[in-house]
Amino acid sequence: MTNREGYKHYCPIALTSQILCKRWTTLILRAFVLGATSYNEIIKSAPAISPTLLSNRLTELESANIIQEIPNDKTRGKLYQLTTSGQALFPILDQMGIWAQDWLRHEVTEKVNLNPDALMWEVRQSIINHRFVSDKLKVAQFNLSGVPANKQHYWLVFDADDIDICVKDPGHDIDIWISADIQTLVEIWLGHIRLSAAIANRSLKLDGYTHEVKAFSHWFGLSHFSAMALKNSP
Repeated sequence: MTNREGYKHYCPIALTSQILCKRWTTLILRAFVLGATSYNEIIKSAPAISPTLLSNRLTELESANIIQEIPNDKTRGKLYQLTTSGQALFPILDQMGIWAQDWLRHEVTEKVNLNPDALMWEVRQSIINHRFVSDKLKVAQFNLSGVPANKQHYWLVFDADDIDICVKDPGHDIDIWISADIQTLVEIWLGHIRLSAAIANRSLKLDGYTHEVKAFSHWFGLSHFSAMALKNSP
């Protein structure tokens, strides 16, 4: 790795910072940790990143041997995965999230940070990573308040092979409706509010088939960073 704009300092922290402390780099790595492999998936995980900047960061990470291109026989465009070096960054990223849960708890859920596109992508990835499967077509409709009109409705379409996120009505029968303010849903996702408490006080409303309402807590798996927050909450 060569970087003429680096800190010109022997310290290992300085060398690591040359790679990780550029805007969006840690968010791109987070997307890989959650299972992203393509340019489009990374954009969905961090919708505010510009396509040009993402391309530049992917090139830099590949040059630093943190990601590598993998064969792609199914779709157009490049696919990537973390190298062994990239996987070794897991503890660093993990501690960044844990630190924010400890010390930036209120800032995390400030309105400016509540991006519903990113949340729905992360929910989908969590379901996939936990290998929740449905033996039949199932549709969950999320109705969000506290967001612009064009971000108020999302549909998760479950089938045996994949889970799709739709921003327009997919035209299928709905099995369960989930309604909440975006801040409430993010706070549940991060473990700042217990799911059971939100259901009990109706800040999160579940409507639909009884068995689907009961199943919601099994597939809405919560963020990786929720465990510590829940452990410290009443």
